Parts: sequence; structure tokens; C-alpha cells
Amino acid sequence: MIDTFYHALVIYVAFYPIVTSLMWAVFSLTYKIRWEEHHHERFPPHKPSVTILIPAYNEGKLIEHGLAAVSKLEYPDYEVIIINDGSRDDTLEQIQPFLKDPRFRLLNKIKNQGKALALNDVIAIANGEIIIILDADAEPASDFLHHMTWHFQHARVGAVTGHPRVKNTTNFLTRIQIIEFASIIGLLRRSQRIWGRIVTVSGIAAAFRKEALYDVRAFRPEMYTEDIDITWRLEKRHWDIRYEPRAVVWMHVPDTLKDFFRQRLRWGRGLLQVLRVHADVMGNWHLRRMWPMYVESCLSTLWNTAYGIVVIIELVLFRYGSPIFSPYYFWTMLMATICLVQLFIGGLLERKHDRDIFRYFGYAIFYPLFYWMFMFFVTWAALPVLWRKMHKIVQWSSERR
Repeated sequence: MIDTFYHALVIYVAFYPIVTSLMWAVFSLTYKIRWEEHHHERFPPHKPSVTILIPAYNEGKLIEHGLAAVSKLEYPDYEVIIINDGSRDDTLEQIQPFLKDPRFRLLNKIKNQGKALALNDVIAIANGEIIIILDADAEPASDFLHHMTWHFQHARVGAVTGHPRVKNTTNFLTRIQIIEFASIIGLLRRSQRIWGRIVTVSGIAAAFRKEALYDVRAFRPEMYTEDIDITWRLEKRHWDIRYEPRAVVWMHVPDTLKDFFRQRLRWGRGLLQVLRVHADVMGNWHLRRMWPMYVESCLSTLWNTAYGIVVIIELVLFRYGSPIFSPYYFWTMLMATICLVQLFIGGLLERKHDRDIFRYFGYAIFYPLFYWMFMFFVTWAALPVLWRKMHKIVQWSSERR
């Protein structure tokens, strides 16, 4: 019985990434051919007014660069509201010079209450028809707003997610993340757009129709990942969520294992929390288009756990001379090869937006082993969120280093 279960687990671990990699590659290439190559957006003559919200907590080291990029955006009608959420460093001092620009406003909060509440505090005083949310370290390209806002000429579009690119390339960890954002997240978003439902808008750079935010009562402060949660709530209300690969925004990713673990633990907790809170989609026929993304999210989380268990068991068996390890060399090599092919396809798709992407392709060799094992530990650390009560406000807990 145990043998049968274990072999079933190994088969799942072996085949799941193969199937999903092939699916992502096919769907993302379909998206590329169908929309990116032959679809040329026609920017409507009416440019909707835009309010850019920039929440910040202890962002003194990077916020100046982000605000400088925002001030240079090429768009006729936009304002910027910065929310300093109780920062304890020099964030406020770094913001002050930009307030000379009449387009910039500041809400200075004394107490740190978290990103969701910081955003909710200013939505009501935003003048724009479209709300753009940027992280404080985000540096959007000059044409960013044009690419994000043209989608809203369609009445059912509730949100658009931008295209994050990694700016800091200082060490092995950041370069691994360059590969991840180019070849994993980019492929996922393109594939999900073909499926018809996107799992999450990017918290780094996302645009929302103000009416849609009011429709779902804005952001929920008790959620670890307010961006995933609001995406699902918008889609449950049948708002269309889109991905715009031409809306490029540069960002800084964690460059130490400690910060990287904190970030991924928050993401892991956030996804599990969303799966728990929105489990009702599986029993609602009217939300059937969300079923694939719910099932895929569950399966990917389960795979992270199963992969780590299988690797640990195999290493223990190998240590004691068991032959059970040898039959799976083939599957290990096959998985690694397909993963590299997937990463290569992702790089090809991203090359248009980042000409230097293949400089870091050598790091793709290390991605499967490093990332899969890392996510095993993150998933296990995140599991307790499934039975915790949701009542505590999630505050900022990290700062830029």
C-alpha cells in the first residue's frame, strides 16, 4: 500500500511539470502569435484620467528613483498620490522634493497599517477614472500609461496587470529571479490570458477601473497578498482582467536569502489564504471559468510539497544503498530538459522587452533544483495559514536594504 502510494507520488512529481511546461509553452506562443505579433492597439482619442498610488514603508533607499521615473511618464492627464505609511527611515525626506510638482500629493500616515489600508485611505480622494498602483521601487517605462489605459475603452475591463522586469542584477539570487520573471511568470500570464482568467494582477504595477474597485469594496487588509485576493474578487464579479506585456516596469528584487524567503513566504501564505477564502468558486457554475485557475493553483501547491518529500526520501534511500533511486534518473533528466526548453521559450518571448535576457540564461541550469527545493520549504512554512482565523490586519514587515 505504501509502495503504491509512493510510486503514484513519484509519477505525479515527474509528470506534472512536464505537462504544465508544455501547456504554458503552447498557450504563451499562441498568445504571442495571436495578440503580440498581429494585434496593434489603437489608442483611443480620449485618454482616461489617471491617479497613480504609491504606498511606501521604509523605502528611503529606492523611492527617489521610482518617483523620478513616474514624473517622466508620457501621458496628458495623471496625478500621483504617495502614501507614506509610518516609515521609520528617511522615506519622507526623499519624497519632499517631488511635492514641488503640482501633480504630486502626499498622505503622511503616522502609524504603519499595511499596504491595503494605505491604498483604501486614498482611493476616495483620487481624481482619476483609472487607478494605477505602483510599488515605491517601481520604475515604469515612459510609455507605460498608454499601454495600460487603452484596455479600459472596453467597458468590462476591471484591471490590467503590467510587465515587471528585474533591474538589480547584483548576484546569483537576483539573476535567478531574472530568469523566473522572464520565463515563468511571463509564460504564466500569457497562458492564463488564453484561458480567460489571470490568477493575479502584479502588485508591483497594476491598473484598476475605479468603478471596479468600488464594486468589490477595495482591498481587504487581512489578506497577506491583497493583489491576488482582489483579482479573484473582481473575476467573481465578472470583471475582465488583462495582461499587457508592453507595459514594462523595472523593479528591485530581494538580493539576500532572508529577504527572498520572507517575500516568498508572504506569497505562499497569500495564495493558500486565497484558495481557502475563495473555495466557493468550485461549487458555482457561473464561475466555471475560474475552475481551471483554482485547480491549477491547488495542484502546483501540492506539487511543491510532493517534490520535496520525494527528493528527501530518494536521498535517504540512496544513502542506504537502495536501488529505488536509479529508475528515476531518466525522469529527472527529462524534467530538467523540458524546464530548460520552457525557460528558453520564455527568454525568446521576453527578448523584445529586454535585449539582455540571454546574458543570464546560464543561470537557468540552476533554476529547477534551487527554486523547486526552496518552494518546498516555503510551502510547508506557509501551511498554518489554512487554519488561522482571518482578523488581524497585515502590516508591512520588511524594508529595503
